[in-house]
Amino acid sequence: MKGIDPEREYSAKEIKALRETAERAEDAPPVIKRIHKPGTAPDPLRDLFEATIHGKPRVVEYEPGTELRDSEQIPFLECSACHQPGYLPSPDDRQTAIETFLRREPYAPDAWYNPDSVKVGYEINFNRYFYKPRPCGLWKKYVQTFWQCRRRRKGCWMRFWGADRDDES
Repeated sequence: MKGIDPEREYSAKEIKALRETAERAEDAPPVIKRIHKPGTAPDPLRDLFEATIHGKPRVVEYEPGTELRDSEQIPFLECSACHQPGYLPSPDDRQTAIETFLRREPYAPDAWYNPDSVKVGYEINFNRYFYKPRPCGLWKKYVQTFWQCRRRRKGCWMRFWGADRDDES
């Protein structure tokens, strides 16, 4: 948003007012929602970013851009323990899988996730497990049917155009 101070923490009321009145700009700095106490470790995957505030390194939380929110389906196979057949992933395994995926395929340098918003589900491909394809008929039968149809079609054209014209289209 245009016109914000990149080194200032904004309250919830101020952020709401900025969203309603401020003009959006791609090159504008992010809005700081919270500045953490010195000694807090940065963790970009959990919205804790390192920033310089008044010349000092601090850890900050930015106000998320709700229009940039996204969701992703992440396979449990990102977790090394989950490769064993019949293994049900623990909450720690889920977290490991999500973090491995986000580190490998970040969408943006400031991409992060909220561990409380994670929903676990399974996708079962029924075709993979239950579909049994029927064997195809004999090739000879299909070729024979093709030639019969072609001869019939050629005969129709011959009658239509006359015996002297040999058009097969």
